[in-house]
Amino acid sequence: MQGFLLDAQGSLVDREGVKRFDYRQFAQYGGLMPKLYTHSGKRFDIHEVMGVLDRDPEGKLIFLQSEDGQG
Repeated sequence: MQGFLLDAQGSLVDREGVKRFDYRQFAQYGGLMPKLYTHSGKRFDIHEVMGVLDRDPEGKLIFLQSEDGQG
């Protein structure tokens, strides 16, 4: 399997530097890495789910409620 990289413009190139997909082909989809959103429409941020998580006595994760009560 061949690996791919991004060049300075954001185009997808192979390991030899040959452009396989131009960055403009991804523009209509928000780029190669489009922004992700939660069900409530808030922008998803991976830092919100990283860290040390507490567990109850049975070993299940304890989820904290957000300020808006959405879980």
